[in-house]
Amino acid sequence: MVAKKKKIETKTFSISLPLDIYDTVNENAKAESISKNAVIIRALRSFYD
Repeated sequence: MVAKKKKIETKTFSISLPLDIYDTVNENAKAESISKNAVIIRALRSFYD
């Protein structure tokens, strides 16, 4: 039996980042081989938890 993954509902939005923050996010994303969105989502989750 194949385990089903939990579906996560998402909404799309666009944000503008100051260049210094963008550069930091971009570097972190490259270092971990993940998307910039994933870095931002992680930061938002940790901020609101």
